Amino acid sequence: NRHVLAFSGILRLILNSSPNSGSVISYSEELYDTYNQKQFFAKGIKIMIGVLLAVLLINFAFFTHYYKLAQETTETVLVNKSSLEDIGKIKQLPKAPCLLMKL
Repeated sequence: NRHVLAFSGILRLILNSSPNSGSVISYSEELYDTYNQKQFFAKGIKIMIGVLLAVLLINFAFFTHYYKLAQETTETVLVNKSSLEDIGKIKQLPKAPCLLMKL
């Protein structure tokens, strides 16, 4: 048994033939292709998840920034509106002389 294994190793070295023959080669190639596809899709999924998370993070940053600007603008508009109402009330004061005498 040992002699046959050694003899086959020497023959393979001398003849430079492929180590496998028949359907084993096609099966090995099929396994290799399957492995490569699994690795490609596994890396692809990881990359796509990373890109998706990066896009969501950027979206969150921009949304937060512009939401704060909108809130500040709304507050400014409300302050200006109340100031205009106060100015309107002050302009009406001289028209009513009774109100001036009470003050």
